[in-house]
Amino acid sequence: LSLVAADDVAAARIDAVLRESGGAAVERVELLEEFRGGTVPAGSRSLLWRVTLRDPHKTFSQKEIDGRRQRLVKVLEETLGVRLRAS
Repeated sequence: LSLVAADDVAAARIDAVLRESGGAAVERVELLEEFRGGTVPAGSRSLLWRVTLRDPHKTFSQKEIDGRRQRLVKVLEETLGVRLRAS
């Protein structure tokens, strides 16, 4: 997930929200990169996250993955004001 967050939103808080809102399906959350400048608005930073989802009893379909991703992003937007970074 490539996200844009205000500078005052701690990465640890984003991590916690991803884990909490993803539930048992979230196996791992990793912050891969943090970037400021370029097209990222002043007072914000871009954060690249890897979120690993796993269910020991089945393989997720692409539709299920997309739905979970959308829910994660919605919760981040609503709780922290974090949004997906535009391509």
